[in-house]
Amino acid sequence: MNHTHFKKKQLALSLSMAMGLSALIPHTAVAEEEPNNQASDIEVIQVSGIRGSLVKSMDIKRQSAGVVDAITSEDIGKFPDTNLAESLQRITGVSINRSNGEGSEITVRGFGPEFNLVTLNDRQMPTTGSRSFDFGDIATESVSGVEVYKTARSSAPSGGIGATVNITTAKPLSNPGMHASIGAKAVYDTSNETGDDVTPELSGIYSNTFNDDKFGILISGSVQERDSREQSMAVDNWIPNVDISSSNAAVTDNNQRADGTTWYPQNAGYSFSDNSRKRTNGQLVLQYAPTDDLVATVDYTYSKLELEKEGRSFGVWFNNGGNVSSANINENGTYTQISEYGGDYSTNLNRSSTENENKSLGLNLDWQVTDTLNLEFDAHNSSATSAGTGLGQDAYMIIGNTSCIDCENPTAAIDEKTADFSQTDIPLIGMSLTNGQAELLPSDIGTLFAGVSKEVNTNDLDQYQLKGTWYNEDSGALASINFGVSHTTIDFRTTSAYSGQLAAGWWGTSADWYDDSLFSRTDSSGLLDGFSGGGSDKLLNYYYDADFDEIVNIAQSIDCNHPDAAVGACSWPADVNGQVQSGPIDDD
Repeated sequence: MNHTHFKKKQLALSLSMAMGLSALIPHTAVAEEEPNNQASDIEVIQVSGIRGSLVKSMDIKRQSAGVVDAITSEDIGKFPDTNLAESLQRITGVSINRSNGEGSEITVRGFGPEFNLVTLNDRQMPTTGSRSFDFGDIATESVSGVEVYKTARSSAPSGGIGATVNITTAKPLSNPGMHASIGAKAVYDTSNETGDDVTPELSGIYSNTFNDDKFGILISGSVQERDSREQSMAVDNWIPNVDISSSNAAVTDNNQRADGTTWYPQNAGYSFSDNSRKRTNGQLVLQYAPTDDLVATVDYTYSKLELEKEGRSFGVWFNNGGNVSSANINENGTYTQISEYGGDYSTNLNRSSTENENKSLGLNLDWQVTDTLNLEFDAHNSSATSAGTGLGQDAYMIIGNTSCIDCENPTAAIDEKTADFSQTDIPLIGMSLTNGQAELLPSDIGTLFAGVSKEVNTNDLDQYQLKGTWYNEDSGALASINFGVSHTTIDFRTTSAYSGQLAAGWWGTSADWYDDSLFSRTDSSGLLDGFSGGGSDKLLNYYYDADFDEIVNIAQSIDCNHPDAAVGACSWPADVNGQVQSGPIDDD
């Protein structure tokens, strides 16, 4: 129950006096028509649609304490956008982060996602992995409004430095009668390469009240699928103060940093992943109002996001300043142009699948005790889980910096590799081979190592809140007093496992373990073609692809004790004493 107490302002008092004076003046004609007018029905004009949504948002801002912005649905099942983050970016001071071209997290007044608190119907919601909330997990069909509180509130949980975002869901008694909405949409994703270009989005919501609007039920659900491709070009790490004095390199040094620090790239490469995403949402709300002063609400909210990725990457690795032939350093101390002899070129195959699941069961009792006192009790149990549905796996194929002389067929070696960060939107990287080959061949491909990882994050949250408001019916400076108490218990757990670098040949003779027919030259001239330095501008416009499962199966079958595996097939890198450790990898 919401109780609003209006105070008489000077304008209202003036209007009241004017109306009172006019009542003293006789109006015979009007008096004669009053009986007929009283018998007529009163016409009610209800504003809905976009204008009604704007009016409701304006009322929330006007009646709330502090700085508040709000977005409300036009009608049941009709939120402005199918993604909450996309809607929130309409608000001043709110920007969003995108994942695969879709709104994901929000930044408010410069504070990143981890500094913003998200609540569902004024309930604190659990998150996994970090404090940031991914709005891509929730569909908007059952959302009736989103409120962004940019100033602190005593009634909200602490932690929202940038803002507290409250998501409100539809309730049947708030909109009496029978209402239903069914939606069917199709998403056309132009980035898709391997999945379906057109994917479906289905949603439905049903709300009805019974027994003279004393009992209400609402059911909603939605399923959305999407296939897309994600592309990137990146340097994984920048190494400070690399010593290249022993390389006799031709260096142009324009560093103007007072501390003299320089930054050298560890690698530079291209990557892409083909993603398949499925989002499932559902909600059940039951409400009972035995009297006009008491409303009981039981609700259950469920959301699930399933994401599968099949990824590829390729690029060059630098030697931490070794064998540098030339380099340019800009005024910020960053190496913007580098040329190195030898080194590695790598191709990576990877696969992952994750599942994010959120559940929330809540009870709310809202009791208007008297005209001046309102009490509200709310309890909920919510959980969030983020886990891999299978083992995340990586299979690495690599070209070594020296020819494999003990292989049945010697492999190509890199003569020189280059990276230029100064001319185009994304870096230009290239390489040449010592034996005069224009390109790598399938026979040059072997495996270095493979890795398997898995992580499970769980967060269980129990919260109990008792709130009250006392309204002062008398005129004065004190309009109302809000009071309450809250108890929250959070149980957070993270479990992670990583196999380490599993032996998959460690280069050496590993090229002999893979038939050349496994590898196919793939043109990459369309990759990142929206940027200068990408597309056909790339110096490396091809990579070698292979079936992920076949490569992993062969890598797992390599026998460390096989005579053909004697040259480095299962060797460990040198330890801190410079000694080489070798032997089979333990199954653990």
